[in-house]
Amino acid sequence: MKLSKALKAIDWGINPIDQVTHGLPESDLSVIETPDYHTGMMVLGHFLHAGLQKGETCALISFDTADTFLSNFLLWNVDFEKYLLDEKMFLLNYRPNFSFEVGLTYQYDPIFTELSRLCGGKMPNRIAIQQMDTLINLNNLTLMNNSAQKLALAVLSEQMENTTVLGQYVQFKDQTHLNLSIAFQKTLPACFSLSAVSQEDHQFVFKTLKLPWFGYSRAPLFLRLKEGTGFTVMETAHGQAA
Repeated sequence: MKLSKALKAIDWGINPIDQVTHGLPESDLSVIETPDYHTGMMVLGHFLHAGLQKGETCALISFDTADTFLSNFLLWNVDFEKYLLDEKMFLLNYRPNFSFEVGLTYQYDPIFTELSRLCGGKMPNRIAIQQMDTLINLNNLTLMNNSAQKLALAVLSEQMENTTVLGQYVQFKDQTHLNLSIAFQKTLPACFSLSAVSQEDHQFVFKTLKLPWFGYSRAPLFLRLKEGTGFTVMETAHGQAA
């Protein structure tokens, strides 16, 4: 089994975040909470595209169809289709690719074993999981902690030796999702948030909720999502970074 909280880092694929945080824990599990599904998918898309540009294999677990996923990113001048055709990237829908029930005794290793089979028998270098709360038992905080811990351990298993996983979920303001954030921060090596400052202007603040290692930046970073270019540092009226 791998050691958690690896000191090696892997890039987000979002330049402003990489420059401030120095990346994600490599070969481990991280999670980010986002204000909505679209913004969350943009974060995951950056993460996957960065790996594909380096020749890595990547997989996305999502509720989106291939057409929806591809068309969304074409608006941002990112074409994933060639990677899908070349089998460098795999798009796996929760249904019908996965069938499972999440309970107190549920083990997550079979999910990744099935994912490896669907990806041609080899585990991808990067896996992005949209709506990761789908995989967590949300009945109460104890079960959330248990599910999150087992998911983290599954990512540390031998079959995931060279795989980095980034999960995303929407931070709804209900008590269940507030408890979910607590559970993730208790059990996972790294947790982050991207909160909306101005939804109309696509302005966000990025924060580190759980530091993966000593010296990791906790300073908030203000970002703007610009169509066709992705996330950039938000500028003030004087042209200085906010």
